[in-house]
Amino acid sequence: MRKVLSLIGAIISGQGSTHSSADKTKSEKELAQMDETMGSHTKDNANRISSHRRVSSEPMIELNRTPASREASKRSTTKCTMEDEHQKKAKYPGKGTQLGGAGLDSQEDESSEGKALKARLSSQDQTIKALEKRLAYHISKREDAESANRFLEIDNDRKSHNTRNLEHHLESVNTELQDLQKEYWELEDRNEHMTDEIKQLRAQWIGATEELGRLQKIDRKHAIDDEAVMAIWNNLVCTIHTLASRASACKGNLVAPTTDQREKFGFLAPYFGKYFPSHPSVLFEAYIWSRISYILNAPSMIWSHEAGRAVRLVTDSIIHHDKLTTELRGILQKLFDFCSTTARAKAAYIAFSPRCGFIFRNGAPRIFGFEEDTMEFRETTSPQKDIIDFVISPGLVKHGNSDGEDYDQHTILDKARVTI
Repeated sequence: MRKVLSLIGAIISGQGSTHSSADKTKSEKELAQMDETMGSHTKDNANRISSHRRVSSEPMIELNRTPASREASKRSTTKCTMEDEHQKKAKYPGKGTQLGGAGLDSQEDESSEGKALKARLSSQDQTIKALEKRLAYHISKREDAESANRFLEIDNDRKSHNTRNLEHHLESVNTELQDLQKEYWELEDRNEHMTDEIKQLRAQWIGATEELGRLQKIDRKHAIDDEAVMAIWNNLVCTIHTLASRASACKGNLVAPTTDQREKFGFLAPYFGKYFPSHPSVLFEAYIWSRISYILNAPSMIWSHEAGRAVRLVTDSIIHHDKLTTELRGILQKLFDFCSTTARAKAAYIAFSPRCGFIFRNGAPRIFGFEEDTMEFRETTSPQKDIIDFVISPGLVKHGNSDGEDYDQHTILDKARVTI
């Protein structure tokens, strides 16, 4: 019993120490009064009471005590009390009869002692019940604490798992960060190289812009306009016309066309002979223009075999005078100047020659007639003024403008001169 109560006292000593001390003090006072009343003849009872006092000074209940265990404890206490009574009777067999009135007093004392003992036992039962309640409360608290501990353990496990996951994630993030830092430094190096390249390109761009501005100034300074082109063109037309007039004035040329002349002039018109005696200058002028058309149509041919052949045809077929040969060379020089000037212009200047005569198409003749918008006639030998015999000099047309735009638009600068 004392071991059980000691165990209970060890468990709840922190909270029940005050109550146990109070019970101990009260029990000691009661026992002292009983010792004074009983005297020496109640020594055994005093020893038993002291035993109970020692028991009451200890904590009163075991950790897991049940009502059954309490009943067993009561029975054990009652049994011990009865055994003590039997031992007392055996030790003093005739004491009650011998003593007489003293024995009655002793029985009364023992009865009062039993009542006091019962009162103490009842008080102890109440104390035990109170302790049981407190024990149940503390057990409930301990269960709650254990449940909380289990919850905390589970929560700690979960947090530990989350911590491990976060550590793994942090490692992966650190690895990714290192890769990104490496890529960043690579991009920094590339950016530095590209910055240097951009600086070089910017310097080149600035130089090209300055060069373009300089060229634009030069281009504006040397811009080719229609007046400059027409001045050279009109001078060329006038020079060729003058040369043809002088060539036709030579007496050796004012004869009927020979077979060789027919071969050379026959491509101008089928009936060029009717112009030979009356209008030789027109024929010569048309022939000169036809020969130099190689150069007009293809300025790059001025140093080719065809251009030299054209010059020789003119000089050999028409002109037999050194002075006229010199003038012809002057015409060719002006022609080269015209081609050079138009080549530098942004607009396209093209010499055109209208078609003349007629052709048969699908069994019906197609006549190329006179058009006032693009032609003007110099000579006429036919009363029918809608058929062109041949072209004396080509016209000049301009495509586009001086800014190098609108090439789909054209302007007739000089009309073609024809015979009808």
